[in-house]
Amino acid sequence: MIKFAVEKLLPEWWNGRHEGLKIPWPLRLCGFESHFGYNKKSVLTCADFLAKYQSLNETKNHMEFEYRPQGTCSQQIHFEIDEQGLMHNIRFYGGCPGNTVGLTMLAEGMNARDVATRLRGTDCRGRGTSCPDQFAIAIEHALATIDSKKE
Repeated sequence: MIKFAVEKLLPEWWNGRHEGLKIPWPLRLCGFESHFGYNKKSVLTCADFLAKYQSLNETKNHMEFEYRPQGTCSQQIHFEIDEQGLMHNIRFYGGCPGNTVGLTMLAEGMNARDVATRLRGTDCRGRGTSCPDQFAIAIEHALATIDSKKE
């Protein structure tokens, strides 16, 4: 029952790549482990998690953006920029889980222009680009869109 409720609320967060299982990343961060076991160290209940998820979704004056990276392992990047130019709700689909989750945690709440400046030009294995570089490109496109709407 809990699995069904979470599945309905979080269909975009399913990650079939990690250990061959389909466990939503937010649940993994809240203590759920392989085969939907539960880590007793976590104090966040499923009800608490769902309440936090719903409050995160109550965004006001945030513009949503989606970008398809070129030349990287990640297939899609989703993020929001608020009216002050701060980054929110960043999600990578595909890519190296540790790197992309770390990147999203670092960029959350930061100024979008600063994030793009810091990440631009990062290379991965001689490809000439990387997930951080593609994220910077996505942010630059988003900022150009925002600037054009202001005019």
